[in-house]
Amino acid sequence: MNKAFKFLSLSKRQKFVFSVLILSLGLFASEFLHGYSLIGFAFILSAMTVVLLYFSLKNDIRDTFHYPIFILPVLFTLSFVVFYPLVPARLLTRI
Repeated sequence: MNKAFKFLSLSKRQKFVFSVLILSLGLFASEFLHGYSLIGFAFILSAMTVVLLYFSLKNDIRDTFHYPIFILPVLFTLSFVVFYPLVPARLLTRI
């Protein structure tokens, strides 16, 4: 199997962990953005959420594909990235 498609041969749990790590790094990077760049990055991260969730669950949703599966993760990612800078900058709230 080609090395480029090695991501597709992982188990569902491994794909999910990989997706969580990528999105967590994206959320960490979003702390350093402000203004319009933050909003653009939030939409990019939400699109990445859809793509990574689809690749993680591709085998399970093959027979019964429903679009509402993707609504909650996209809205959660979008709202978290946009509203997280509004949290007070205390040490305990940033952990």
